[in-house]
Amino acid sequence: MRRRETLRFLGGSLAATSLSGVVGAHPTPSGTDDDATPAPTRTDAGYGPLGNVEVAGATEAVTSDDGTLAFIAATDGYAIVDISTPSQPTVLAERRALLADREDGPLSQIHDVKQNGNTLLVVGPANGPSGESLSGALLVDVSDPESPTHRGFYETDYPIHNGDLVDGRAYLTANGSEDVRLEIIDVTAEPTRLGSWALTDHEPGWEALPRLLRVVHDVWVQNGTAYLAHWDAGVWILDVRDPASPTVLGHIGDRSPEQVVADADGRSQSEQISLPGNAHVAVVDDSSDLLALGREAWATPGAPPGTTTAEPDGGPGGIDLYDVSDHAAPVLLSTIEPPATVDATLSGSWTTAHNCELRDDVLYSSWYRGGVKRHDVSDPANPVELTWWADPPHAEFWTARVGVPGETFVASSRGTETSSPGLYVFPDEPGTTTWGFEDRVGETPTVTERQPTTPTETPTPVPTTEPEPTTATESPGFGVLAALAALGTGTLVWRRDDGE
Repeated sequence: MRRRETLRFLGGSLAATSLSGVVGAHPTPSGTDDDATPAPTRTDAGYGPLGNVEVAGATEAVTSDDGTLAFIAATDGYAIVDISTPSQPTVLAERRALLADREDGPLSQIHDVKQNGNTLLVVGPANGPSGESLSGALLVDVSDPESPTHRGFYETDYPIHNGDLVDGRAYLTANGSEDVRLEIIDVTAEPTRLGSWALTDHEPGWEALPRLLRVVHDVWVQNGTAYLAHWDAGVWILDVRDPASPTVLGHIGDRSPEQVVADADGRSQSEQISLPGNAHVAVVDDSSDLLALGREAWATPGAPPGTTTAEPDGGPGGIDLYDVSDHAAPVLLSTIEPPATVDATLSGSWTTAHNCELRDDVLYSSWYRGGVKRHDVSDPANPVELTWWADPPHAEFWTARVGVPGETFVASSRGTETSSPGLYVFPDEPGTTTWGFEDRVGETPTVTERQPTTPTETPTPVPTTEPEPTTATESPGFGVLAALAALGTGTLVWRRDDGE
């Protein structure tokens, strides 16, 4: 069994606390930053992570039904982490260079995984191949999490940014050069295509919109209903019980195809990353009556006067809560605003909404360097912030997911210039600690402040800039919009190997 040591906080120790009681002091990462600037040793006054483990290339994370395992997309592979002891999350298995023995392998840009029963779905490349490279959906038997076995692969001619796995069916975001659509695959045995749905088949007016503004960015499936985050084309709600013939149940979007096209005229690139629009991810609660719509967005300085992307309206993006009990008539109930930042552009410090989950009247959300949050949404018209933890120099969160309800939740960080990527385990209870935000917004924070361990120690200044991605395929979330591969008929490949 391969294991990796848990990353230690504050001199290699973690405070032992009861998950059901009041959280004691939770230390913060310390050490020497890459630029040789010593990171100060600071103690948490009340709230912080219980444990943390390094996983190179970490992006999306999901958890098992019993909350004891986390499955992590790791850019060039995947990892399975034991989180049953929250203070000591441990890597049980890690697989890299997937399908490297294939002529066009390995599978790359793995930004999403989904788990259902004993099967793990691993998809890629997220943003389209940079050349001739492998695309598709890998199926992994995880009945033994310490020894996962690759049991099948569905090869495609399109990149797959995200997917979902429910009751033996894989739902894939198929964004190709000729078309964008949802593909539905039977994965109970040899992977077989069952059907697909394309927005432009349903409403041809969207064909006038550049593909990068109407991609299927994410899919969430529950109780036979699929929720497609279609970027500036909004959220489309489909009945997928008959996968050969999905039907539209409803739509969330306040702009017609003609309005979106007019807004994007001559400036598709800035429209792509800025509000309005930007339906990045849509998830529903247990009842399927409440939908959370995350809008990943950035400000675009220099936008033409009078346009919708002029600062400060361009970003960052927040999370909208909708009543979708009547799919045909969704109702906007409230908006959760993003954490403040002094620079909301792509080259600034990112605090826009990313991935999230709704469970038991609580919204778990990630905001890149804006940290992770929990909101009480039992009254979705008036969400109440319960938890906020952020440490911008050391963590940049991709997602937040429930572990054991009432005990733990997890969040994956893709790392920063000074800290490694990995998985954090948090207590599933109220608390606030937000190192750095008092510095970046220039005002007194309305949060619990941590106290330095000595009078001479001060918080690390928060970086106000971040290197802009060199290519669209390197950037998270929206990168798929600018890097689309050719779309064609999926080729079936059924194989069995040792999981390496």
